[in-house]
Amino acid sequence: MALHIDRPGPDAGDWLAFAGALVGVAFTIAGTLWLESYRASKGEREDQQLVLKVLNEVRSALREVNQPRGDQPVAEAQAAWLAREKNLSKAFNKFIYARHYVPKRNIEAWRAIEELNEAMTPERQEVEKELRHLEQDGHHEGVLNVNVSKMGQVHDRLIGTLDAACQIIEQHRP
Repeated sequence: MALHIDRPGPDAGDWLAFAGALVGVAFTIAGTLWLESYRASKGEREDQQLVLKVLNEVRSALREVNQPRGDQPVAEAQAAWLAREKNLSKAFNKFIYARHYVPKRNIEAWRAIEELNEAMTPERQEVEKELRHLEQDGHHEGVLNVNVSKMGQVHDRLIGTLDAACQIIEQHRP
C-alpha cells in the first residue's frame, strides 16, 4: 500500500482485505479459546462422573457388609462374606485410583476426598486383615460373627464422610 505513488493511500479493497484479516484472526482466537474451554469443562465433568461412580460403588459395598449375617450355615455365610469383603476391597482400590480425578478447580471437593482418603486408609487395612482371618479361620462361628461385627463398624465409621464427599462433589458441577 505504501508503494502506491500515483495514488497515495490505500483504496477500498485494501481496507476490506485488512479488516477481513483482522476479523479472521479475532474469530480464530476466540474460537480456539472457546473450544479449549469446552474441552476442559467436558474433561472436568467426565472426571467428576468417574469420582461419583466410584464413590457410589464404595457406598454400595459398604452397605453390603453392613447387613446382618442371617440364619445361613457357617460355610455358606463365610462364602457370602468373603465375596462382600472382596468387593469392598476392590471398591477401596478403585477409590485410590479415582481420587486423583477430582476436578482441580473444586477445592472443597478435593478437601472432602482427602478427608475420606484419610478415614479410609486404616479401614482398608482393617478390611484386609479381616479378609485374611475369614479366609483362614472363617469356618468357625465365632470368627465369622466377629468379622460381621467389625464390617458393621467399618461401615459406621466411613459412611458419614463418604456421604459428605458425595454431596460436596455433586453440589459443585463444572
